[in-house]
Amino acid sequence: MSRSLGMFALSAGMVHINVGADETPFDVHVELLCSCSPYFDSIYGDRTKKPIPSDPVCFPDEDPVVFAELLAWMYYGDTPIDLPSRTSIHFLLQLWILAGTFEIARLQNQVIHLCRTEIAKVPGRTFSCDDIDYVYNHTLPQSPLRLLLVDNWARNATQEHLTSCQKSLPYPFLEELCRALIERKGIVKNAEGEIHSVERYNIHPPPPEDQNGRLMPRERVSEFPRTAPPEKLRNRKIARPSPRLNKASLTSPLRAMTPNSVEENDPKSEVSSQMSHLQI
Repeated sequence: MSRSLGMFALSAGMVHINVGADETPFDVHVELLCSCSPYFDSIYGDRTKKPIPSDPVCFPDEDPVVFAELLAWMYYGDTPIDLPSRTSIHFLLQLWILAGTFEIARLQNQVIHLCRTEIAKVPGRTFSCDDIDYVYNHTLPQSPLRLLLVDNWARNATQEHLTSCQKSLPYPFLEELCRALIERKGIVKNAEGEIHSVERYNIHPPPPEDQNGRLMPRERVSEFPRTAPPEKLRNRKIARPSPRLNKASLTSPLRAMTPNSVEENDPKSEVSSQMSHLQI
């Protein structure tokens, strides 16, 4: 569903964001950015009281190509269905993780279902060892993305998959895969095979608060961006955009999500040997 952008979302000033090691510059409408991302809404929480900073916010560790796709979603309100065909599964994983960094649950839900659809196009296809390693190094335990990878391997992986990858697979993944295989042994499949519910991989953010700080019922939450009240926007002091070249950069804000560390001495081989007794 395309996004309907109002005047306030596009006329309330711009913010400057530098992404990647080369500091690729992006200029974004502040109200649109903050209405889509609670992370940026927190950074620019006083935007109705003070001028918008002219110095850029920097994310040197992020990929500017992935960030550009995230911004495209903000402006258009949807993820193109051809995105997997012109990028890759790994790109979708990167986009899901970046959306999580900026707390954009709606984009995460769209992307994970694109991932799920794309991987299912080829019967028996599994996520690669590199994909698994990347996801487990950039997500927290109980992440829906981790769950998707475990479900995929529990359903499609063979003994050959495990043998070729067991030395590079993260121990938490092996542990969760072993648990999933044990659980599957107790499940009676129907004629069409086991199909996990779409909701299994969704993220449900807490409902927003109204102006008095009270939680709004979910049925009242709009699917479209929320902007600052018009009376506050009328009184805003706006810093006009200026040339981006040769400007000093600010220190990057702390990431909202830190990689999950994996212990070096975990007995992977022991877990793998136990898994060999289960049906993969």
